[in-house]
Amino acid sequence: MSNKLQQQVWNHAPYIGEKLLALLAIAEWANDEGFCAVSPDALAERVRITRDGALTMLGGFIAEGDLSLMLGGHRHGIPDIYQLFTQSWSAEPQPASVSKEGNMEMNNSREWLEKRGELEDQAIINIGPRNEE
Repeated sequence: MSNKLQQQVWNHAPYIGEKLLALLAIAEWANDEGFCAVSPDALAERVRITRDGALTMLGGFIAEGDLSLMLGGHRHGIPDIYQLFTQSWSAEPQPASVSKEGNMEMNNSREWLEKRGELEDQAIINIGPRNEE
């Protein structure tokens, strides 16, 4: 188990939701060099998705360069050996972080989303008394 890798996933992984949860599980199973034995069944159970979903997710991590298949088990129930790579993730802060005291702190999430191109221009709706004529 690598606390170092788990911390890197929490702080720098460019994913949310099930993908983030899957990377956290992989980091939990990994040693400090990123090597881990992962079976699609175990990942599916941990992330609460289907086996096919876990296989798709693993393939996506490989395609993105976050994971490399080092040795395939090639049989149902035999875990494959992967290596997790975190070096390509930027060091920019995520929209929320946990302080040393354990409190959740919101960073400037609008700025973070704008940098990532995930914030679209949205109209601001004023909710208040209607001005009827």
